[in-house]
Amino acid sequence: MRYSMKIVSYSLIGLIVVWLLGFVWFTHTVFSYIHAPTQGVGVPSESGIAVLTGGRHRIGQGLELLEQGKGRRLLISGVQKGVRLDEIAEKEGIHLYDDMPVDLGYNATTTEENAKEIASWADKYHLKTVYAVTSFYHIPRSRSELMHYMPNKDLRFVAVNSGYVRKHWWRHWGSFKFLAAEYMKFLAVSMQYW
Repeated sequence: MRYSMKIVSYSLIGLIVVWLLGFVWFTHTVFSYIHAPTQGVGVPSESGIAVLTGGRHRIGQGLELLEQGKGRRLLISGVQKGVRLDEIAEKEGIHLYDDMPVDLGYNATTTEENAKEIASWADKYHLKTVYAVTSFYHIPRSRSELMHYMPNKDLRFVAVNSGYVRKHWWRHWGSFKFLAAEYMKFLAVSMQYW
């Protein structure tokens, strides 16, 4: 009995150590995205920009990429039903006009649904490259989902610092908890597709 308890204890300690090492790798990786340059340059006529809603400054960053000519269309995925373009512009403090090549996606409420919505939109417009705009901490999970639904597309991720997580996350319980929750979601998605 005592021997069995030791095995259980060592196994539990081993799992905690592996989890912690993975979590440290995860946090190091996501923070490295913040200052990373936008990946490569696609052919604008074959490229689109997709914003995964859910964090501050994402839509503004997507619009900036559109104005820079990174893609010919912009999708805002995960918009609440009934919300119009002018309402988004007012809320975000940005300039969006009806004649701009901006599409609103109303079908997504989760990251997986974002991926499905973006994949459908990219196929509709025959896009080969998609710049996915999301918060830096959300990139690993959104990458897994998007790659699953769009394995043949050239995916390039643009990180946004939405301000929810502090740089010195280990000193702030709220930031630690936020990152730990995102890490667990990432692990769940990774196991699902593995």
